[in-house]
Amino acid sequence: MNTRIETVEETITTNASGAFSKEVNVPKGLLLEILYTAGTLETGTDITITEKKTGKTILADTDVGTSNLVYAPRQLEHLNTTGAALTTHDKMTVCGPLILTIAQGGNATSGKIEFRVQV
Repeated sequence: MNTRIETVEETITTNASGAFSKEVNVPKGLLLEILYTAGTLETGTDITITEKKTGKTILADTDVGTSNLVYAPRQLEHLNTTGAALTTHDKMTVCGPLILTIAQGGNATSGKIEFRVQV
């Protein structure tokens, strides 16, 4: 089976209250990384990313600062027989659009989020 990595970039530009929200179309697959480029976003910036279809939280981080960051979101694995949570983690699947929300980013500031998905 051939796999490839697709990258989806989204530019963030906050409004006067420091907020931004947008639906981002990403391909279905395994989410490998989320790259955050701070740009001019302020130190107190909060990032929340959820899957539109399920509401599953992909990433929630507060006060991320002004440094560029790389996230590799993972989720707990579960037994296929009882559903009991294990102590190991694996990549997350994404099944369509994600909701990207920024709070406390500062007045009219900008940055970038990049999603890397294995399809």
